[in-house]
This record gives sequence, structure tokens and C-alpha cells, in this order.
Amino acid sequence: MHDHSSLYNRLLPNQIHFLEQLSDQEFWDYAQSLAAQQCAPLTTDEEALECQTEQGRCLFPLRALREVVAPPHKLTLFPLCPPWMSGLAAWRGHVVPVIDLASYFVAHKQNELEAAQYVYPPANSMLLILDEANVLFGLQIGLVESIITLEQTQLAPPKEAPAWYPRPLLTLLLGVYDGSVLLNPQVLIERILRQIKVSNMYE
Repeated sequence: MHDHSSLYNRLLPNQIHFLEQLSDQEFWDYAQSLAAQQCAPLTTDEEALECQTEQGRCLFPLRALREVVAPPHKLTLFPLCPPWMSGLAAWRGHVVPVIDLASYFVAHKQNELEAAQYVYPPANSMLLILDEANVLFGLQIGLVESIITLEQTQLAPPKEAPAWYPRPLLTLLLGVYDGSVLLNPQVLIERILRQIKVSNMYE
């Protein structure tokens, strides 16, 4: 059995470099260890940050949020990265990969016409720094709105996501709350890690 604690310690200084250094088996072990961890269940006083992408509204559990960073953002492009990866950002001594969330959604839409009409995020987009299982990730997002308190009884299942949300990404949701998709940061990060690794393998 692999000792994943050593992998976590290697991740923070430079996450992309960490991924490149893993063998295929080490990477899949690491990704599976993230996927196997269970998020704490929602409680009646769970708080979430409401955000707006070009497509619609998203919610992020506040417990996974480290900071909301206002523009401008200095991003360094990373070679061979997927088109939805904006680049790398420096944050409090760490190098953090930044994902354009709207672009990520578009890349997984089944309607090619919608993908062709996508416009890249404006210069005034916000940057969310997420920390899940000792993994830091940045999400570039159009607008940050307010913090709301979730009531578990009002949480609908992922299958009730609004029409704009890509159906192939339903597994990334904890549910739907008042028309907003409630994202599971842990599953989102695990999926993105896997996709970055695969992208670097085949380009």
C-alpha cells in the first residue's frame, strides 16, 4: 500500500511539478485516495459562497474556501495544459493551478455550438482559492455574490440541475439549491487532477 502522506507533502510547493513527477501508478493511487475520502455531510447551518459564471449560479461549501482574491491576477501559462486551465498563480508562497470554471463547463457540454460561442473570462474575474484534502486549487469565476446558509431539506438531487449545467459533470454536484448547483470541491479537484495528468500524457 502506498504512503499518501508523502505525496501530500510534496504537492504544496508546486502542484503541477508534483503531478509530472508521479509514475502512472502513483498518480492513480493519489487520485483514488482523494476520491475515496468522504465529504462531511451537510448540516442545517452549512454555509456556502454563491458565485456567478457566464452560464449560471454555483455554490461552494465555505469550509473548502481559503480566500477570494480580487483582480488583477498574474497568471503564468503552463505548456500542454488543457484549454480550460488559465495557468499558474502565486498565492501565499504556493504555486496554484488556476481553472477557468466557465470554460471547464463549456468543454463538457454536448452541444458543440455552445462551446464555440464561449467568451474567455473578463479581466475583472474573481479567483477562488480552494483547499481540499491539502490540495490547493484556484477557480477563475465571473462574479462572487453572497454567503448563504443552506437548509438540507431544500437540497434537490444533482439530476435536477438547470439546463445550462453539463450532464457529464453531474457527479461533481452535492445537489441543487434554489436553482444553484452546489459543487463538491473534493470531487472537482480529483477529476481535474486526473484530466491534467491525461492531457500531459497525450500531448
